[in-house]
Amino acid sequence: MDLTNFEILLKVASDSGLDSETIIQVFHDNSFDKFVKEDIKISKDYNITGVPFYVIDDSIGISGAQPPEIIVDAINQSNKNN
Repeated sequence: MDLTNFEILLKVASDSGLDSETIIQVFHDNSFDKFVKEDIKISKDYNITGVPFYVIDDSIGISGAQPPEIIVDAINQSNKNN
């Protein structure tokens, strides 16, 4: 599925329950540019290069699909640090 094709993206979004007219408007007026740029900056700050990537308590980063134990350990470590 080519999500770079706007017609396909529109169909997927509307099939997911989003309003087609709103999707078209937001796409063409760039009203989310600010949020996308903020997300890109945060990704660069955390050195995120792929997904999934988890950030716990703004201090612990977990890259890639990890077993639940790894995530639990990171949460516990974060709790110890606070």
